[in-house]
Amino acid sequence: MQALYNPITQNQTGMLQGIVDRCREQEADELCHYINLKRKVKVERKPELIGAVVITPAGYRCNLACDYCFNRAGSSKSNPAVMNQELLERVIQQVLSTSENPEFIWHGGEPLLAGMDFYKNALRLQEKYGLPLTQARNAIQTNGTLLDESWAAFLKENHFEIGLSLDGPEKLHDAQRKYPSRQGSFRQVMQAVANLNREKKSFGIAATITGEKLCSPEELPAFFIGHRFFRISINPALNRSGLTVSAYAEYMCRLFDAWLNSNEPELQISLFDGLFRAFRKMPLNICWWNGHCPRIIRIDQAGDVWPCCDRYLPYTQYKLGNIRQKNLQEILTGVIYSNFRENFANLPLRCISCKWSHICKGGCAYHRIINGQGEDGGDHLCEAYKQIFHYIFSSFAGLL
Repeated sequence: MQALYNPITQNQTGMLQGIVDRCREQEADELCHYINLKRKVKVERKPELIGAVVITPAGYRCNLACDYCFNRAGSSKSNPAVMNQELLERVIQQVLSTSENPEFIWHGGEPLLAGMDFYKNALRLQEKYGLPLTQARNAIQTNGTLLDESWAAFLKENHFEIGLSLDGPEKLHDAQRKYPSRQGSFRQVMQAVANLNREKKSFGIAATITGEKLCSPEELPAFFIGHRFFRISINPALNRSGLTVSAYAEYMCRLFDAWLNSNEPELQISLFDGLFRAFRKMPLNICWWNGHCPRIIRIDQAGDVWPCCDRYLPYTQYKLGNIRQKNLQEILTGVIYSNFRENFANLPLRCISCKWSHICKGGCAYHRIINGQGEDGGDHLCEAYKQIFHYIFSSFAGLL
């Protein structure tokens, strides 16, 4: 695929300058946040063993049955339907004893199935166990179908960051994100959008692309901009949907062109924003390109503790322990977690001489561990990333 060099339009140059300005504002905000944390009164300063904890309060239960979902097999049927209050209290107390500024990421399955009272209690416990000036943050990833007016008001009032799963226009979304009855869920998600907009509550969009040819990449930016969805994460459903690595690379290059020509610098597509920051030698904000596995853990409704990604579930050797049986500090300083982190201390062999390794830094730790560190190991998106990086960096070079 040839790089986009010509013609260089005024819109494209203006688009990139707008993105430069937005990224600089974000970087300034991030710096201010860091300085404010450093200025905090040091009250019983704790070791920062984790940065975030992903909690699945209702396990992997979901009211939808999306074909591509890798959680459909779910966790053990012997696990409780919802995390009980005793375990919730232990989780929050333990997390707040290991970090001053943790992020609680409520995930699933569908986390709203746990019910609003569950989250009210979680907030109460965060206040109970947090030391003065502790800044616990909450984020929730939801399919949106249960997010009515009362949920929208609750999430706004309590400063939750929100991610909505929405794959794109109605035809595309409903072909992929269905109820068990096979009815699509687009209208219910758009009602959630209306509820959040009524509360003036911002949110991000997580969109999944598959091998189905139901929506061209040129249509997506227009859809997002038309509905004023400006924070977008594009996730490939490789292998589960017929999407190949090469098809993903081509799709993202075409999507980049459409994004660049949209003349809407406020539209943030995470992959493109990350590469633009890398091109401008600004700090990256994509976790799987950090060069190390961020200290993120996952705790399910039975108290089992895992590394961040739920794809580790089939690999019982990576189960770190159970928070009912051990305290969290013991789990995080134990042999299993230490051995886990040592697995990705070095780059895979094929990354050592790669000209792009300074950007992706070997990719996601999960793939480096599961696929090995040899010539054929590392991130399963490696070949796609090479194509995408070359295409996009050539375009940036021609425009800036």
